[in-house]
Amino acid sequence: MQHHFEAVKPTSSPDLFVSADGRLVHRTFGQLQHQASSPIRMPDGKPLKVFTGLPWQELTVHRLPKLELVTHTAEGMTIGDITKFMGDVSGYLQVGEVAVELFDDLLGFKEDTGRNIADLSQQVTALMQEVGALDYQALLRQMDQMRANATALMTMLNNPQKRGEILADPNFVPRLQYAQGDLKLNEDIITLLDPDEGFFKRVYYEALIKGDGNWEAIIPDRPVDQIGTTFEHRLGLPTVMYLIVARLASMKALNPDFVSTGLNSVEIDLWWRRIQQLSDQMSFYIRETPVMPIALQATRRQATGQTLGQYSDWQTHCYASPPNSVAPIGAIDITTGFGFINWDYTQFDEWYLSQGDLHGRNAGYWLPSVGPQWYQPPPNATGLPPMNDNTIQRYYSKARQDAALTARSVMDQIGVSDASVFAWDMFNLAYPGVRTP
Repeated sequence: MQHHFEAVKPTSSPDLFVSADGRLVHRTFGQLQHQASSPIRMPDGKPLKVFTGLPWQELTVHRLPKLELVTHTAEGMTIGDITKFMGDVSGYLQVGEVAVELFDDLLGFKEDTGRNIADLSQQVTALMQEVGALDYQALLRQMDQMRANATALMTMLNNPQKRGEILADPNFVPRLQYAQGDLKLNEDIITLLDPDEGFFKRVYYEALIKGDGNWEAIIPDRPVDQIGTTFEHRLGLPTVMYLIVARLASMKALNPDFVSTGLNSVEIDLWWRRIQQLSDQMSFYIRETPVMPIALQATRRQATGQTLGQYSDWQTHCYASPPNSVAPIGAIDITTGFGFINWDYTQFDEWYLSQGDLHGRNAGYWLPSVGPQWYQPPPNATGLPPMNDNTIQRYYSKARQDAALTARSVMDQIGVSDASVFAWDMFNLAYPGVRTP
């Protein structure tokens, strides 16, 4: 799905533009409700600047399709479900009245997503037990309790009698009891989003990022800081997003016009900023595989038993088991080891020779020290590009592009894009701007 804008102005954020009618447009998520004439500060604390002096430009907003990766993750599915629900409900929160249907949907959403989060909690807990991460296990239990409190509040709102008692009189006991739970919910969200509380940081253990067991041999980066800790998002992010959904339901129940009146805009603004920061952190730790130089590809082919000189079966893919594959391409979330690497990616010789006709003759390898001429097709071959640096760079560029596309897919799978969608939904609630008819 895509939308084309004929004229937009750039801003100091590479992801934000200003449409002809003066509203912000996000590169990925489309038009926002906020008027650019009202100044805002971005999650990094810097004010957003509109470059009015630059010429108008065109912009096409579209999302990359998700690719099916070999490794399964429950987390991406959980975050995606939360985001899809928010997309369905956010408009209702802005203009509708309190209705039973909203809370029925919320509770039904919990029954589906809550199980996923619970399963994820068990999986992450098992990993932490395996390496003896006692500090983070305590935080996992705390997050379980936070979700339980949020679920209890939604269950109360879903019960017509309870909801009536809660909304009837601010001094009535059920309302006071509910208010205590709602206060705890708000405090839990603030605690989760506080960088100093440690819910998104844990002690670094090499065993927890091994993934397929091979990627570490070709991607050298490790996500450990100077004090031996690393970023951890797997349970913290879906938990805080789930709590925010519950808090929004509570806001709507107690103050139906909370969006238009701006009653909770400061609180929601914090959600937008911090969730976007977390999405950016997740994106930062996605690493692409480096492109294997073609001389090294030749060396790795020789390691499989192929010899220098002529060989006739060049069309047959040369397989070498990971991590010593000839030309692996992919991307990995180095904080979890999740991702995808195509260990059988097209090698340079396959890419090069497939562009011409060898007329049944052989191709061959020479020593890499000879230079670009170290790889020689038969002299009577036709249709092949010149064997020079430009041709080699074309192959490298294609490989880098495929690695970048895989990185985008990994981001989608672990929830980077969905978390950003959620964050900008919160932006629209904090800054409702001028509504479209």
